[in-house]
Amino acid sequence: MRIETASNSYYEIAINPAGTVLEIDHGKDGKGVSWTSGAQFAVHRGDKQWSIEIRLPITGEGSRMIDPLKGIDGAMSKDLFPWHFNVCRQRVRSTTIERTAYSATGKDDFYVPEKFAKLWGKGK
Repeated sequence: MRIETASNSYYEIAINPAGTVLEIDHGKDGKGVSWTSGAQFAVHRGDKQWSIEIRLPITGEGSRMIDPLKGIDGAMSKDLFPWHFNVCRQRVRSTTIERTAYSATGKDDFYVPEKFAKLWGKGK
């Protein structure tokens, strides 16, 4: 999963069927930094498929000033400032790599934030 807030471009959270997690904050400078999202997730494995549920904790806009290595920095998405996201799947079998994404990037990788889909939030 890739998620971009109005204050950060962008976060990457990768989870495999075994529940192993990779989290990277690509940040405004474009450099990947190992970081902890605090996401809660559950992996469901079947005989021929697997699925995942994920809950992303949003720590609020400016939270990266307090601790840049924890949480997702960003205010709730709004009409003028939507978040952008992409949910991606990569399957490697021998020498074959199969990639699919919710929002196609037009390239042979997932690192194209300008192609991410828009995500709007709703307050309580």
